[in-house]
Amino acid sequence: MTRNRKVDRALALKGAYAVSLMLAGIAPAGAEGNPERGEKIASEGCARCHAISEAHRFSGIGSTPSFMMMVNFMGDWEERFQTFYARRPHFVHIRVEGIAPLTTLPSNAAIIELTLDDVDDLVAYARSLQDPDDTGEPAD
Repeated sequence: MTRNRKVDRALALKGAYAVSLMLAGIAPAGAEGNPERGEKIASEGCARCHAISEAHRFSGIGSTPSFMMMVNFMGDWEERFQTFYARRPHFVHIRVEGIAPLTTLPSNAAIIELTLDDVDDLVAYARSLQDPDDTGEPAD
């Protein structure tokens, strides 16, 4: 498969994923939340796998992306945070009030129960981690 076909396939899969979320009745959270509450939620749930702040950059599982890396280097970070509960591996152990679980598989970790307001708070917290000096352009 050529490079362009790989890119086209990846974009098509991303679009199909977004459509499947909509058809399943899973709407992204609104992202207007409280960053202080989001930090507390991240500390209690997300930190078991992710480094959630510079102060905790050596915590979590080494193969999982840190919150700082995602918000500063991934162009679609906000969409990812708004819908993380429907993305692998999260849908196995995250439950969001009012949204039917996406699987009946048993969780390999303690279940975390959230509301869409909690998700908004997590997005607001992640937004607070953005580096204001990062222009997204390569350094000279």
